[in-house]
Amino acid sequence: MKKILAIALFSAALAAQASSPLSGDEIKGTLTKIDGEFYVVKDPGGEERRLHFDATTKKKGEVKEGDKVEVHVKDGHVIMIEAHK
Repeated sequence: MKKILAIALFSAALAAQASSPLSGDEIKGTLTKIDGEFYVVKDPGGEERRLHFDATTKKKGEVKEGDKVEVHVKDGHVIMIEAHK
C-alpha cells in the first residue's frame, strides 16, 4: 500500500512539473539588448545569454533595454519575461 501511494505521489509531482508553463530555467539579470527575436540578458556573473522569444512569450510589464528582468526559459525559448523596476 505504501509503495502504491509513493508511486502515485511521485507520478503526480512529475505531471505537475511537466505541465507547468514556467518549468525550466529562470534567469535574472539586465536586459542589455533586444535583437530581432532575441533578448540578450547579462546575469549577475557577467555572462550574456541570447534568448529566443516570439508572440507566445508572456510579458509582465513594459520590457525595454536596461531593465532588470526575470526570464523563464524552456528548451531555449523565453516563456515569460518580467521587468523589475
